[in-house]
Amino acid sequence: MFSFILLYLRNIVNLLIAANHKLDAIINSLTNAKPDVADKLSFDFIQNGKITERGTTMIMEITDSQQDTATLTPLTASGKPAPVEPNSALWTGPTFVALNPSADGLSCTVVAMGIGGDVEGGPAEEFINCSVDADLGVGVKTISGRFGIHVTPGQAVSLGFSFGTPTEQVAAGPAPNPVP
Repeated sequence: MFSFILLYLRNIVNLLIAANHKLDAIINSLTNAKPDVADKLSFDFIQNGKITERGTTMIMEITDSQQDTATLTPLTASGKPAPVEPNSALWTGPTFVALNPSADGLSCTVVAMGIGGDVEGGPAEEFINCSVDADLGVGVKTISGRFGIHVTPGQAVSLGFSFGTPTEQVAAGPAPNPVP
């Protein structure tokens, strides 16, 4: 039930973000505003080839046997996509995950290497950070973003057994008397 509610809330957030982008586009077209350079980052989480979450403050939740991909989207002040200096992305994070950036650095696969973050479901205490150079010329204008990371233990799906060392049985004593 909780996962259904979480999925429903994520869909609502995605709809609000999409509506916000559409409103920005309408306002931009009405004011004939010129695009700015990128000044913020937005992260997209992609699972099975589909964007599952989008936003600037999010928490990636995976189990200790999973991985997920975060894709960054540099945005102008009005929320439009903007280019950044190629290969300038720098991804950093806690030691309980491995970060595998794509060749262009605009996405990064996050691989669980242990358990960490706030496993009680509260605000993330550990973050994955990304910074890029938004100046397409010789200068440098660093912009950055971050998202929380929770890695929780995976759910049991099978049983394993282990055995001790065999020992001789203790000699059995007389059978107890039945209670009348």
